[in-house]
Amino acid sequence: MSDKVYLETDEEITSAVDKIASASSSTVYVLVPRRASIVQSIVNLKLLRRQADILGKKVILVTTDVGGRSLAKKAGLTTQARLSGKLARETGEIENLSEPEAETESADEVGEIGEAEPIDSIPDYQSRDGNEPDDDQSESNMFQEIRLDNSRLFQRKAKKYTPRSPKERSKSELSVLTKIFTARKKSKPKHPPAAPSSNPATTVEAKQSNLRPLSSRRKTKKSVKGRVFLLPSLSIKSFSLFFTISLVVLGLVFFLVLPKAEISLVPKTEPFSTSFEMVISQNITDVDTEKATIPGELVTTESKSDKKKFEATGEKEVGDKARGQVVLHNSFSSEAQLLPTSSQLITNGLVYITLQEVVIPGAHIEEGEAIPGQVKVRVEAGTAGEDYNIGPANFVIASLPQSKQSDIYGKSTTQFTGGSSRKVKVVSAENLSEAKQSLVTTAAAEATKKLTNDLSGDKILPSGMFEQEIAEVEASAEADTEADEFDMKVSVRATGLTFSRNDFSQLLASKFDRLVPTEKYIINDDIEQGIAFEKVEQGFNGQEAVTIKVSISKEVAWRLDEQKMKRDIRGQTEQEARDHILGNPNIVSVEISLWPFWVKKIPRTEKKIEIMLDKERIADTI
Repeated sequence: MSDKVYLETDEEITSAVDKIASASSSTVYVLVPRRASIVQSIVNLKLLRRQADILGKKVILVTTDVGGRSLAKKAGLTTQARLSGKLARETGEIENLSEPEAETESADEVGEIGEAEPIDSIPDYQSRDGNEPDDDQSESNMFQEIRLDNSRLFQRKAKKYTPRSPKERSKSELSVLTKIFTARKKSKPKHPPAAPSSNPATTVEAKQSNLRPLSSRRKTKKSVKGRVFLLPSLSIKSFSLFFTISLVVLGLVFFLVLPKAEISLVPKTEPFSTSFEMVISQNITDVDTEKATIPGELVTTESKSDKKKFEATGEKEVGDKARGQVVLHNSFSSEAQLLPTSSQLITNGLVYITLQEVVIPGAHIEEGEAIPGQVKVRVEAGTAGEDYNIGPANFVIASLPQSKQSDIYGKSTTQFTGGSSRKVKVVSAENLSEAKQSLVTTAAAEATKKLTNDLSGDKILPSGMFEQEIAEVEASAEADTEADEFDMKVSVRATGLTFSRNDFSQLLASKFDRLVPTEKYIINDDIEQGIAFEKVEQGFNGQEAVTIKVSISKEVAWRLDEQKMKRDIRGQTEQEARDHILGNPNIVSVEISLWPFWVKKIPRTEKKIEIMLDKERIADTI
């Protein structure tokens, strides 16, 4: 089985590839009319062959275009001048051509006039052996070319007719072809050509009738959409009048509608500054311009920092305290001496603490000799360390008056033992303080950002008009705790007092009206520029009203009568207008732009003159 694909004269290569790809059979006959654009370029034909190879299709190019077949062969495509008899009969083209009773087709079905070639342009064919073909073969070849060139299968599916017997069909075909060859063999017409018709439309239609396909020419009388009608030509006088009116209209557009002037001014300015106190109250709903009071709203947000690890850098010595026994002597008097617990005994700068309360007996006389009273007491070193492991030594009782210390004293006769020490890392108070400050700074910035972002579009929260406090601190270790590192996180609460942008603008406008002279005006009344806020009262959390100081630093300029300026400069040249405007002492500089480029004067229509302030240049002059 094989499929047939029909291409238009102006068919694109991409469309042809799509049609081949949609064919179900592996062998595809591609029927191309003469002088089709696709067979005029070897590049297109090579692309067609390459895509056919990719699609796994065998493409056979069928066309009566001799040059197209030659290029196709160079591109590696198989070509034919016509379809085989069986394939030709399958298309139904023979029946369509030779059927005398065929229904009349509309112009849409037949095609546009001029698509088919004149009969005289049908080439002669040679026989397969290279000799001149006989009449039967010539008629067969010519019929095949007419069928290819005129076939509506390039634009639509062929209309199906009731099949006839081979004998009837052959007879009808030969009858038609005999008439065609008879007409071609007449080298000169027997009668002179008819005089041209006075009707241009009729003449054009008659000429185009000779170019129609054979089947289409039989149906001309019944075809309506295929006819071509020409519009009547305009006289030179009418054309000249139309051209003149067009020029006048264009001139009016160019010289009255398009011209415009843009004038950029830099007025004379001077600084303006003032300040006043403003009360933001949570108990009012309307602005009081006399008392400079506007409604306010207290907003609060809280931000928690992430838990973060910090290194412990503190150090301390830890270990065991040395212990031993001391004998206390009392030779001061016969009275006993009370020594309470935790009394200090000192020797060579080392401090020992008594572990119990003792009473040192008084001295007594024995055989004429004074014998001091004695008592033993357990003592412990004041701090840990090996330095307290001492041998026998004398001790001073620090709690006694200096006058008694030489007569009431302590003395050890044995070695002190058990004292030891080592250095360890601990969490210092500085470690905790630095960690907290670091986390608070980050959390406070996040809280402030969140507080600002949560504001509605009309609300204002000036910088510095909020307070922050540490809501919570969580640490995994306390100060002086032995550890190499510790964790901490904090929570910061931010509170701000907001007010409405519209309310503040209303209050500012009232202040400007009273403070700025009528002949001047504020150049930039944007409340975001040249205005600073300062809290008068420290702390507003929980308060119903807060007083703040508003400082204003702006620039004012003299008012200009723009309408009068437009009336004065209309119709003037650019230089005349510039000189006139700069004659105003309250104007520093001016720039004039005329459009389009051919305009040399200020338009006379005031609406075409636009006056504006050059804010960038004003800022440079401040």
